[in-house]
Amino acid sequence: MASVTRSLDKSQSTQQVKTGHPPRSLAFDYQMMVLGAFIVLGAFLDGWAHNHGKVDDSFFTPWHGILYGGYAIAGLRLVLKHFSNVGRGYRWSRALPKGYMLSLMGVGVFGIAGVADMLWHTAFGIEENIEALLSPSHISLLIGALLIVTGPLRAAWADASPDLQSGWRALAPAILGATGVYAMLSFFMAYGYFTEDFSYLVGSRPGGWRQMIDAMGVVALLVPSILLVAHVLFLRRRWRLPFGTVTFMLCAVIALMTWFSLNSPQEFLVLIPMAIAGLIADVLLARFGSTKNVDWLRLMAFVTPFAVVILFMVFAQQLSGQQLWWKIHMWLGTPVLAGVLGFLLSFVAFPPVVPSIAD
Repeated sequence: MASVTRSLDKSQSTQQVKTGHPPRSLAFDYQMMVLGAFIVLGAFLDGWAHNHGKVDDSFFTPWHGILYGGYAIAGLRLVLKHFSNVGRGYRWSRALPKGYMLSLMGVGVFGIAGVADMLWHTAFGIEENIEALLSPSHISLLIGALLIVTGPLRAAWADASPDLQSGWRALAPAILGATGVYAMLSFFMAYGYFTEDFSYLVGSRPGGWRQMIDAMGVVALLVPSILLVAHVLFLRRRWRLPFGTVTFMLCAVIALMTWFSLNSPQEFLVLIPMAIAGLIADVLLARFGSTKNVDWLRLMAFVTPFAVVILFMVFAQQLSGQQLWWKIHMWLGTPVLAGVLGFLLSFVAFPPVVPSIAD
C-alpha cells in the first residue's frame, strides 16, 4: 500500500496537479446506480430472511453475505475510480466526480458499522422483529448505505450540462438514487407501513388498547404516502421529471415492502391500485411542468397521498373479502389528513415568493 501511495505521489509530482473534480461520467453513474440497487436489494433480502425464519443466531448467514458482497463490490469500484483519477493528477480529496466523495466516506461508515454489527450480534444475539429496525449497528449501516447509493443523485444534482437535465436516460441514476433512499427509509420504518398487516383495517377489530390499535392503523397509511410525496417534491425541485417517475418509485418500493413481509403472493396485487395512484400523480406533475402553475404541483401533493391511502383501503377490502372496521370518521379523515400533509410539504419544497420590502 505504501509503495502504491509513493508511486502515485511521484506521478503527481511529475505532472501538473489538476484542480477541481473529474467531470461527471454518465456511465459511472449507471454503474453505481446498479451497485446501489444491489445493496438495497441485499438489505431487503436480509429483512425477508428475518421475517420468515431463515436466520439463526450467527452473524455469518447467506443473506448477510449477499448484502456485504454488494457493499464490497460498490466500495471496490469507488476505490478503483479514486486511485485511477489520482494517477491522472487529481488531488486525493477531489479524485472522484462531484457527489461521490461522500459515497466513498459511506464505504468507510458501512465497513465500521458492519464490524460493529458483528460484535453487537455476538454480544446481544440476533435482533427479533422491530428490534432489527432500531438496532444502533443497523442504523449505522443505514447511514453508510444511504451515502453510497445517493452518489449518482448528488452527481446529477451538481451537473448543469444542458443535455442531461431531462429524460429517463439522463435522470435514471438520480431517480434510482432517490428511490433507494425512499426504499431504505421505508424498510427501517416497516412497523409503520400498511403492507405489514391488514388487520388494522379490515375484519374484526383486533383486541387490545383501542387508541393504540387505531393509531397504528393511521400511521401505517400516513408514513408511506408522505415519504413518497417528500421524495417526489425533492426531485421536482431540481428537475422536470420524466413521465412515469412517481409510478415507478411508488410501485418499486411497495413491491419491495410487500415482499419483505409477504404472506401470500396475492398481496402483490396491491401494485395495481398503487400504479393507478402513481399515474394520477404523474399526470398532475406533467401538467405542472407544462404550465409552470404551482397550483398543479400543490394539487399533486394533495391528491397523491389521498389516492394512495383511499385506494389501498379499497384493495384491502377486496383482497380480504372483509369490510373496514373503521367508521367514516377515520376511513375518510385519514386520506384527507394524508393529502393535507402532502399539500403542506409542497410549501416547503416550493415556498411562495417573498415580496421585496420597500425602504
